[in-house]
Amino acid sequence: MPERRGPDMDRPDRPAPCPAEPVGPPTRPAPRVRAIDRIRADSERTLANWAVRVADLPAFRAVPALDLAGLQDGVPALMATVLDAALLGDPAVDPDPRGRVAAAAAEHGRVRGAADFPIGALLAEYQALRAEIRAATERVARADAALGEAARDLQGHLGAVLDAAVIHAAEAWASVGRESSAVRGPSVGVDRAR
Repeated sequence: MPERRGPDMDRPDRPAPCPAEPVGPPTRPAPRVRAIDRIRADSERTLANWAVRVADLPAFRAVPALDLAGLQDGVPALMATVLDAALLGDPAVDPDPRGRVAAAAAEHGRVRGAADFPIGALLAEYQALRAEIRAATERVARADAALGEAARDLQGHLGAVLDAAVIHAAEAWASVGRESSAVRGPSVGVDRAR
């Protein structure tokens, strides 16, 4: 009995099917994605500018032999999570991008609180980070007109993410004061809010 062959079976007289090939030119990522990628590519410059701004704050200038690399600990990761959250606002794509921002910001706040930096210095750090990220988006917009609108649109998203981050950082900073007060007991004349 001859072997049966259906339309989807291999036939010696037909060439093997080719894997699907893209039709048309390859697609480019959306302008928002490309703008974030450019901001990421420029992150060393952004973080270096942030460190200079922060090192010039009175609370940090007062620290003898301030370690700029140590000052930046955790900030590159914080910036990366902020960019991710601004890009991946869709929970279906990433269920918790802002949760990672909250965790990174809280850790940053705890570190600054444990180092006994005043809350004003912590808030100023976030203002400086916002200013440098805004400057990075403006550089992207000026460098590539096709990305200008997307980069400017991102400023609002990045601002909202940073607003939430500063709240988490400040709450964590304050919790360090409560934890240490609970261990030491009440202190007279110590002002954690400096």
